[in-house]
Amino acid sequence: MATTTRPTNLHPVLNWCQLSRTEEVTVYRQNQTITTGHVDMVALDGTVFWIIETDGYSRTMIHRNDEPMVYRKRLA
Repeated sequence: MATTTRPTNLHPVLNWCQLSRTEEVTVYRQNQTITTGHVDMVALDGTVFWIIETDGYSRTMIHRNDEPMVYRKRLA
């Protein structure tokens, strides 16, 4: 998945402790979409979270040291 344009209905999540379980997110790195899916689990210190990818076949760990940008849908 290599998308370079971020949809306008998404906004960044800088503090991962604010992510909620089952929340839909998109993860970018170097202006490319890495994955999309739903948050499964967030570490208490907010340095890592697990995402169940949209295709439903995999669960991926996202770590702050990898320097991803995490976006979620804007709240209405």
